[in-house]
Amino acid sequence: MNNPDTALTPSAPGPLAAPTEFLPPLHRASHARQRDYTNPLRGLDLPRAVRLMEEAERGRSADLMWLYRMVEKRDSTVKGLKLRRLTALGKLDWDIKIPDRLPPGMTAEQAEQQADSLRAMYDEIENLPQAIEHLALATFRGYAHLEKHYYANNPALPVIWLEPVEQWFCVRHPQSWEWVYDSTGRGSTSTGRIIDPRHWVVREVDDPVNEIALIAHIRKNLAQKDWDAFLEDFGIPSIFGILSQNTPPDQVREWLDIINQVTGNSRGALPPGSDIKSVALGSQGDVPFKAHKDEQREEVVLAGTGGLLSMLTAPTGLNSEQAKVHEAAFDAIAIAEAGVISSLLQQQLDKPHLHREFPGQKQAAYFSLAAAEEESIDALGDLLVKLASAGLEAEENQISEKTGLKLRRRVAAPAMPGYPGTGGGMFANRAPAAALDQVREERFLASAADELARADRQALAPLIARVEQVLQIEDEAAFTAALEQLRSDLPELEKQCLGDEASRPLETAFENILATAFANGVSGRGDLTPEKLPTGAQEGAGA
Repeated sequence: MNNPDTALTPSAPGPLAAPTEFLPPLHRASHARQRDYTNPLRGLDLPRAVRLMEEAERGRSADLMWLYRMVEKRDSTVKGLKLRRLTALGKLDWDIKIPDRLPPGMTAEQAEQQADSLRAMYDEIENLPQAIEHLALATFRGYAHLEKHYYANNPALPVIWLEPVEQWFCVRHPQSWEWVYDSTGRGSTSTGRIIDPRHWVVREVDDPVNEIALIAHIRKNLAQKDWDAFLEDFGIPSIFGILSQNTPPDQVREWLDIINQVTGNSRGALPPGSDIKSVALGSQGDVPFKAHKDEQREEVVLAGTGGLLSMLTAPTGLNSEQAKVHEAAFDAIAIAEAGVISSLLQQQLDKPHLHREFPGQKQAAYFSLAAAEEESIDALGDLLVKLASAGLEAEENQISEKTGLKLRRRVAAPAMPGYPGTGGGMFANRAPAAALDQVREERFLASAADELARADRQALAPLIARVEQVLQIEDEAAFTAALEQLRSDLPELEKQCLGDEASRPLETAFENILATAFANGVSGRGDLTPEKLPTGAQEGAGA
């Protein structure tokens, strides 16, 4: 077995030999130690940046990736853009889905088994959010690598970790154009080894944001340097002293010294007839530095938002509407990028897993990263009321999860001797009484409708049975004949459905409903439904 920390050098010119087995992970170090002693921003200029980007086009991208990292840390526009995009992406939820239309020959049970297997695998990946965030960095840097770590380092077992590998550890081989991992972080193909794509998740972006951000960063720094020099010369307004025409020549030097003292601390006395003049900062013309820097910022934001925005902050400060527009723009960008990442994981993670776990089956289940459906608490409350009126209840933990509220059951006060128990006791708050009455009324009406529907089905049982028999006939000629026979038998079926014996269930249902309403009115409870009516109440109400 090859040692992943040992450099593999090809014995002859040509592509590096790919490893024949892959058990232990390659990437062990969190970062390249030797790069800690180099600052790529020192002495950075446009010719050097262009040279590094040209080298990256030929596969040697380690130095450029290290420079990109420093620009993301030091440039406020790139840092803010990166944070906004990653934050919006982090708000999305992942799920395992099954398409509405299954592949031919696949059953719903097989699709559910695939979904359960995928869900179990993704649940075991502890750093899934960090892995997704690392894949999103490809938008800025051009590519991102995740190394698959298997359970017990066995590729025949599920993935349990996706190790983010910093971009400067991976370069392209100049001949085969395969990805090469260099554990030293120097970006050398001679000391690295070709990675097996079966054990990696790789995302590539042909036009990363940092290509534009790097040029804009250099231009902003040059503009800032010139601006600092300008302020050093012209930031303090120029001050001139005007001496009186009668000042003796031998006293000019003396009065100039006095003027210097006056302008230095804004205190002092001048000879009669003297004056002080200053030149304002704007007198030399417009200062172009801020406009130039703003232009560079707009270039970066336009590139990072796909043209949706030209600035990271609302132009009117804390304007809420502008802030909502910006938030909506980044949410839309995150959803679009989530679709790309989902497709990537489906190809490089889902397919190998399903092929290993369900050989010979067509693949239906898939990973999806998307925005969670936001549910209004008011709408959820209405739904719970309707469910309660139908006699259904939701689990407490599900309600808490949907609403974000910590719920607990209200403990009913113990009943006094001779009195029925109440939910709120003698001094309970009666403010919700109207709402409670409405809920009870809705529940009563729903129960009454169900009672009538059941009775109606019993009364129409002969007709329903004949229709079901006709619908089960598959032969077209026999179906047509049976349908014609049903039409001719409709008068007789009508007599059966409307006869005294057939209408008895409807009469019973009406009696139950009226008796329930009567019992509610007498007892003052209002929580009885036809199916909960006490025994004997119907007879009493009917009497």
